Amino acid sequence: MGLVDFKLIDYVGTSDRRMTTFFPGTPEQVDGVSNLIQRIIKRIFTIEGSDAFNTDLGTNFYGLFTALSLDEVKQFKNTFSILLKDVEEELINEQNDYSNLSDYETLQELSVESIEYDETFGGWLITINVLTNANNSILVTV
Repeated sequence: MGLVDFKLIDYVGTSDRRMTTFFPGTPEQVDGVSNLIQRIIKRIFTIEGSDAFNTDLGTNFYGLFTALSLDEVKQFKNTFSILLKDVEEELINEQNDYSNLSDYETLQELSVESIEYDETFGGWLITINVLTNANNSILVTV
């Protein structure tokens, strides 16, 4: 059996790089590129230890998202790239346990495309380049 999850994220049109989130009325299984994107986003936004089914899942990224000063913004940019490599390693190790994942839903590499802090909004716009084993490059903005 593969990495099965409920479909929470619908990745809409990789050409325009829009993403929508939803919970369908009836549970659906997520697969393909959407499965990979969902696993990446869940890793980034799940607080480490908060998932009762897998306490190893998640990160401590939430502490980084609270930067307020310009110095903290610079620190965030450096730290996020380093911590993203840990997420990449975890995802690759996880997918190695499953032989039936398609090349479109297996990760080859994660890299930071851009990190921008919007002072007016008070939040981050982080674009991550996701390279799959099918050599598809997908930009995901969180």
